[in-house]
Amino acid sequence: ISNMRRFATATAKAIVSANTARRTFYTVSKVTTRANTQAPAYRLASSLTECLNNEISEEQANNEIDQELVDVQKQVLKTFKLKEETGLGMVRLVKQHGDETIEVQFDVQDVDDNGMDEMNQEDEDEEIPNSMGINFQVTIKKGGDAIVVNAFASDAMNIQNIRFCEAKHASLKEEELYEGPSFEELEESLQAAFYEYLTERNIDDDLSFFVLAYSRDKEQREYTNWLNKLQNFTADK
Repeated sequence: ISNMRRFATATAKAIVSANTARRTFYTVSKVTTRANTQAPAYRLASSLTECLNNEISEEQANNEIDQELVDVQKQVLKTFKLKEETGLGMVRLVKQHGDETIEVQFDVQDVDDNGMDEMNQEDEDEEIPNSMGINFQVTIKKGGDAIVVNAFASDAMNIQNIRFCEAKHASLKEEELYEGPSFEELEESLQAAFYEYLTERNIDDDLSFFVLAYSRDKEQREYTNWLNKLQNFTADK
């Protein structure tokens, strides 16, 4: 899927814009006395049932098939088994690699800018490319020990840090364990070797794109499901 990663940044923007656009409320002026308080327009418009019906219809009308997601999903599911459940934001991919058990997990609402806000504040004049994306975690277990890779899915896979978990520490909380150095502080040759290690296990830029595109797709489906559940719950019986 040679052209796939060129769509990654656009997909990340779509994640954020889709979430923001439909969850944006009207801004109302602040008043000092209750007597002068006037209800904002959106509170006077229509019944909840009517608003939910309109929103559901609009979401269904705008629903489109993401062919890039369809293509990369076929490739990813050749080696991984997908585990997800309607109503939950967490998605898991599981596979066996020799005597290793590999699990990739991500929350479709865990949208991040990978530190871009801080970079923009430091140098507002410098044009910085969009880096919105999704955080995800890779756990590679062998015996009782495990390697845990925290990564960021954007226009490419970006490793944040790699933690080693011994079997004897399995019951401890993540924050109690040494999380390893910041990945970008490692020698470049060591960084490259880690990327190669993960690529051999099909944890690569294509998987990163899948995490990004699938997050947008599932978040959209979950939003529509959320609307339907609210509609059923609040409807007059």
